[in-house]
Order: sequence, then structure tokens, then C-alpha cells
Amino acid sequence: MKINKPKVILGSGQFIGVNHLSHARGDTRANQFKNIDNVLNIISTAKDIGYSGIMFSTHPHSLDIISEISKDDSLNQSFLIYPNLPYIQKYVTGANEMGMIGFVFDMIKKGNTKSMINVSTALITKNIKSIIRSLIDIELKQFSNVRMGTVFLHNVLTDIIVSLKLDDILEFYIKHIQDTYNVKAGFVTLNFSKLSKYFHSLNIYDSVVQTPINSIGFQMNPDINSNLKAINNFKGNLVAMSTLAAGYLKPKEAYEFISNINKINTIIVGCSSKEHLVESYEEIIGNY
Repeated sequence: MKINKPKVILGSGQFIGVNHLSHARGDTRANQFKNIDNVLNIISTAKDIGYSGIMFSTHPHSLDIISEISKDDSLNQSFLIYPNLPYIQKYVTGANEMGMIGFVFDMIKKGNTKSMINVSTALITKNIKSIIRSLIDIELKQFSNVRMGTVFLHNVLTDIIVSLKLDDILEFYIKHIQDTYNVKAGFVTLNFSKLSKYFHSLNIYDSVVQTPINSIGFQMNPDINSNLKAINNFKGNLVAMSTLAAGYLKPKEAYEFISNINKINTIIVGCSSKEHLVESYEEIIGNY
């Protein structure tokens, strides 16, 4: 028996040139969406079709799009924005160019006086949680004028927490997001079977986890079978990403497979045209 129809939300990687199979295709899309009107047209079309929100990283172009959404009452009142923190390349590049401490100070310039004082004190006292809190708040400041949904932690950071069993950092992140922003703290992972075992060991059963789910095992580490077994036993809220395997799969075959997995609550779809938006949405809803 199938669960209720999942929510369908729009991915945003196509707007910044992300394509895990073809850099050339990613560059073509990035050029297409340099014009922010083209982006807003796709987002408005998605809303009209039935998509309920969109996921954004804190990539500079994404922040420009978020700013435009905040000015559109129709979009802003009915479309949830799901942050994915942080835009990891920004941190890698910044740390390489300025050193980690230099990069942290560069980041806090985007905050306020209180942020600068808090982070400065945290660096001096080596209070890692205070640094994390300030960086999260600075990142989420960009979302203050839109309706925010679950705040997801990037898969690189999530999988580091899981691998190193950083229980206190995990618990701190969950508590800070829920207490400060009154939304759920979510996690993105490329190793769902490992994460689900870790969460189970900590008695975390109401989590929101975003992970690749597709019929060819694309990005499903260590393998598709262990992930599907873990998904079957999962008690939290599951968000399916990479469902089209970066364009390798067609919507029809992709969502026939997805619809047979009863634990999926939300599906993320990255689309760059109205035709693709309609086809994906109809295939998803039609299978439930």
C-alpha cells in the first residue's frame, strides 16, 4: 500500500550550473539562468503546476534569486524556501585563499556587531559551538524575508558528523535550528545506510533526511541494496534527491521506481523548462 502523495519541491542546482554528469550541460544552463527573469519564470511556473517549494544553497546567484522571491507576494506567501547550508565551495575556496580564521572573520563582516563580538570571543576561547552558531545565523540572515522550511545541512558536513560521531555537534545543530528558527533541522547524506544506523544509536527517530534515491544507485553509497534496506526501516521523514540520476533517467522510469518505496515524503526535482516541470510532476503524482 502506498503512502499519501509526496510533496514535490524544485531543486536549484540548474540555476547555478550544477550537473553531476556533464560540466558542459551545467555551463549551458548556468548561462541560460544568468538572466534572473528566466529563473523566476521557472519558479512561478513550478508553483502554478503544484510544486510546493524550492531548495537553495547560499551560492551568490541563489541569494539574488531569494531576494527577488521576497519581493513577489504571490511566490513568497505560497512557496516555501528550503535552505541547504552552506554553499560548500565558498568555504573551501575561502579557507584556501584566506586561511580558516581569515575566512571566518570575512564571513562575520556580513553579519552585525553582535556577530563580530561573538565570533571573536569564540575564536579566542576556542568555543567551536559559538562559531558554528554565528556562521549559521549569518547564512540564514539571507532567508529572513522569505517563508523558510526545513534547514538542511550539506552532505559533506553531515557525513563528516556521522563518520566521526560528533554527537554534541549534531545535537547542537538540531537544537539551534529548531529553537531559533522554529523549523526542523534536516540533513543531506550520500550514505543513508550509515546515517540511519548512527541516528538509531542516538534514538533520533523524527529526523528529516534528504538522500539520493534512484533505480541505478547513482550517489547511493555504499550501494543501492543497503540504502533501500535502511530506507525500509527508517522512521523519520525522507526527502528523495537525485531521482533522475543527473538526467540519466527519464521521469517515467524514475518515478515508477520511486513510487514503490513507501517511505518517501518529499521529492526534489531539478528542472530547466516548463515541459520538464510538467512531465516530472505528472509522472510523480500519477504514480500515487
